Amino acid sequence: MAVIFFMPISRKLYIISLWLWGISWIVDGSFQKKFSKKKYLAAFPTLIGLSGIYFMSLISLIWSENISRGIEILTTQAGLLLIPFLFSFSNRTNPNFNYRNAFLRAFLAGLIIVSCYLLAISFKESVSLVQGKVVFDPKIGRWENVFLHERFSFIIHPSYFGMMILMGIAIVLIDLKEKNILPYSNIIAISLLLFLLVILFLSSTRASVIGLILISLFNFRSLKIPTPYKIVIYILIMTLIGVYIVTNPRFINPVKETLKTEQPLNLKELNRFNIRYDIWSASFEIIKKSPVLGTGLGDTQNKLNQEYLERGNALVDKLNYNCHNQFIETQVSTGIIGLIILMAILFFPLIFQQYWRKEFYLNFLIIVLCGFMFESILNRVTGIAFFSIFYTLFTHSDPD
Repeated sequence: MAVIFFMPISRKLYIISLWLWGISWIVDGSFQKKFSKKKYLAAFPTLIGLSGIYFMSLISLIWSENISRGIEILTTQAGLLLIPFLFSFSNRTNPNFNYRNAFLRAFLAGLIIVSCYLLAISFKESVSLVQGKVVFDPKIGRWENVFLHERFSFIIHPSYFGMMILMGIAIVLIDLKEKNILPYSNIIAISLLLFLLVILFLSSTRASVIGLILISLFNFRSLKIPTPYKIVIYILIMTLIGVYIVTNPRFINPVKETLKTEQPLNLKELNRFNIRYDIWSASFEIIKKSPVLGTGLGDTQNKLNQEYLERGNALVDKLNYNCHNQFIETQVSTGIIGLIILMAILFFPLIFQQYWRKEFYLNFLIIVLCGFMFESILNRVTGIAFFSIFYTLFTHSDPD
């Protein structure tokens, strides 16, 4: 409960909770009871999936020159092994499934607390006294706003925080139909949904906007209303998201600035405001040199930095940028073999029917795929925490 509650609130508290969980598991004893055949068989698919990512990275150290850097990354990815292991082999008979809805409530509680805190800080930073009068001005400089993107989500990187908010939205949407998680009436769920939508828009990330569109389309499909009403809802959602993109300075200002120039609007001009094009171009150049096995986990960043320097572009001043795409990052570090393993781990649960709540996993998969497109999610503790916890919760079979 503490691990999933603190995940959106504080990385340090999350790590402390995780290690306390591990220590309490050891102190609890009764190892023969923990490792029963029934629990092992229930946990096997989840353990294979998450450990597959970890051990592929571990094996790639064989052809890495920078072993110390590789070990550092493996330490960051330890949650891929620790979380499913502790979850699967509990000393109690069957606690994980009796309390799974409670876990999701704890996660939502953590989201609400950190979101309220971020809102409070943003309001505080926006209020000042000018000649004895209270003035509210959230703007900082030309484009910046304390209620927007990194200025707002300063505790967790907006891309990762956006994934958590999307997960919260998905949980609420599913619960509107099943009513197992949130108490009282639909008013509570709808109010929470609107609150999370506001927070999602303030975090302002591309992956979040794309994920929201896909999650909305996926979940509204099961509403028991006539098709014409569903079409109206789809159009309304898309219109609101379109208005948001047009009025959001993070999306529209680069286009406006480019239009002001004498040169025509083209991809190269837009790349002045988005470095991902240069990063991905450099990454693909490295992939060409070692497509099958990759650079090895420890050498990935060094190879990227070397490519940045050779190209002499703007990234020279911003070395140590990762690939900003988990699929590209995986292929750069572990080659096409690692990429195939990652894709198999993501999609193999859809083949099997003996796991908990397929609808939850499909929402999780949509969120992860959107996140993977714009960030190297599995390079950070926060990304590992999100991926490991929800992959375990939504793929682990019931031992009974």
